[in-house]
Amino acid sequence: MSNFHKPKAWKDLIHDAIQTLPREFTLDQLAAFEGKFSKSYPTNKNIDAKVRQTLQILRDQGTLEFLGKGKYRRLDLPAAFSLQLRGPERVYKSKSQIGGNIIETWVETNLFCVACGSNSLRRLPRNTKLADFDCQQCSARYQVKATGKPLKDKILGAAFAPLHEAALRSEVPNYICVQYDEKESIVRHVRVIPGRAITADRVLARKKLGPHARRHGFQGCNVNAKGLPFVEVTSSPQKQIVRKDWKNLSNRQ
Repeated sequence: MSNFHKPKAWKDLIHDAIQTLPREFTLDQLAAFEGKFSKSYPTNKNIDAKVRQTLQILRDQGTLEFLGKGKYRRLDLPAAFSLQLRGPERVYKSKSQIGGNIIETWVETNLFCVACGSNSLRRLPRNTKLADFDCQQCSARYQVKATGKPLKDKILGAAFAPLHEAALRSEVPNYICVQYDEKESIVRHVRVIPGRAITADRVLARKKLGPHARRHGFQGCNVNAKGLPFVEVTSSPQKQIVRKDWKNLSNRQ
C-alpha cells in the first residue's frame, strides 16, 4: 500500500478558513484563501466552483446560513448528516458524473469510518486500485458503488482480475453502496458491506468486450451480494449506533 501526501478534505479546509473570518462574512473575504486552497489541490482548476459547492454542503449540514448577495453567517453548530446531493453547478450532465464525483463528494462530506472512531474518510488519488477512500486512523479502505435504482443482490464491479485476486487474499475494501434519487437530488439509502465478506466465489466474471468496443478485451465483473451482511447508515446516522452494528457484524464472522 503506497504512501502519499493527502491534504485535508474540502469541508475541513473551508471550515478552518471561515473560523478565522468574522461570524458574518462574504464570498470575497473567503476568496482571500484561494491561494491556500490551490496549494492543497494544485490540479484542481475550478477552485471557485469547489468552494461554492462546499459552502452549499455546509449549509445543508446546518453549519452555515446564506444571507444572500454573497453573504454568509457561521452558525458554530456541529455538522448534521445531510442526504442532499450537491454538484459544482447543481447540473448533472451524465450518470457517471452523479455516480462518480457528486456521490464521492457526498461521501467525503457526510460519511465516517464505521470501523473506528474517525469521523471522516480520506479520498484517495484517482485510479487507486479497488478503493476510493480510506481511514487515516485505522487504515480501513472503502470503495463507493452508486446507483439510481434500488439496491439489489448484484453489484456492478470493475475489472474482474484485480478484484478476484484481492478476494483470494481477503483484501477487498469495504463497499459503500449508495442509492440516490436523481430527480430529487438526494441520497435514499446507504449500506456498508464488509470487504472480507466478499469472497472469490462471489466475484463473477462478465464477458470480455469485443474487438469493436472502445475498451476491447476488457473483462468486468459483478459481485453477488445476496445474503451479505451490511450496516444501514441512512436509517441510523448516529455514529455510535452504526459502529456498534458494525462491531456486531465483525463478532459474528
